[in-house]
Amino acid sequence: MASYFEKDTEALDALALFEELGEEKLNFSLEADKEKFLNDLFPTDQPAKRKPWIPYLSYVAVLFILLFSYLTFSPNSTLKFINESHTFSNYSSTNKLFYFPDSSYVLLAPQSVVNYADDYAEKRIVNQLSGKGIYSVRKNQSNAFRVVSKGIETKAIGTVFTVNELSENSIQIKLLEGKIVVEDVERAKTGQIFLDTDHSLLINPKTFSYTIEGKQKSSSGKHWKFDQEESEILGVLSTVEWSNSEVKFLKIENQELFHVIETVFGIAVIAKDDSILHGNFTGSLYRGDDIETLIGNFCQLNNCSFQMNENMIEITKN
Repeated sequence: MASYFEKDTEALDALALFEELGEEKLNFSLEADKEKFLNDLFPTDQPAKRKPWIPYLSYVAVLFILLFSYLTFSPNSTLKFINESHTFSNYSSTNKLFYFPDSSYVLLAPQSVVNYADDYAEKRIVNQLSGKGIYSVRKNQSNAFRVVSKGIETKAIGTVFTVNELSENSIQIKLLEGKIVVEDVERAKTGQIFLDTDHSLLINPKTFSYTIEGKQKSSSGKHWKFDQEESEILGVLSTVEWSNSEVKFLKIENQELFHVIETVFGIAVIAKDDSILHGNFTGSLYRGDDIETLIGNFCQLNNCSFQMNENMIEITKN
């Protein structure tokens, strides 16, 4: 080794230069390189940086839960995710027939609106929002049919009745067939009001004061009372001619004819096909004739048939 450095002076000079580095600096350099080498070979896990948007996700989730709870359970909220409603509305100039899921139906007068919720099969509740409706109820002894109008509830098992919002302070409920019970929805103001056939209830939904009117009619046939009804009909329609022996209808609109029948005979006319309401009718009603004669003549001319109960006529297209 000594002879080698004697011959190679440059190697000897290099060795001397290395020795001048000093033991301390040499160890530091070697340890640093060692640590760097080990870290590159076996990287240690560093704590993950927290994403700044994560806290906002929790705030959004809380707000969504609160909003969902309010819309679902608040009685004052207008939007319902769980129990949506279905609306029947009639903004035409003629009556229109609508069926509920259980085959009960309502004949809505013009400018009338009702709705019912998805839970109708369970509760059978209809909300009458405006106008007049004639209801024909499918019988269900274990689940009564109910119509609510301005806080007044009419309950029926299986029957035919009308609910007519005459004004903000007056609702008329008339029973055409069967029996019904009327009371306020809170069950605290009116008590149970029972109506019999051919009776009507006039009630104020704000004060809950009411009167009941009733009249008895012959079940053998409904006859036109000429003298009593003449002024009421002639004052409205120019398509009706009146004499001592007969009343002539001169191209009266079918819808107007049904209105006359309902007014004079106190009976509900339900056309189960819209086409029956269109067109006009010319014919006569003679003294002593009953409603079946008039409707029979109408159906002969309009290719329809009718079924008559005590206080309701259902007309269907043949």
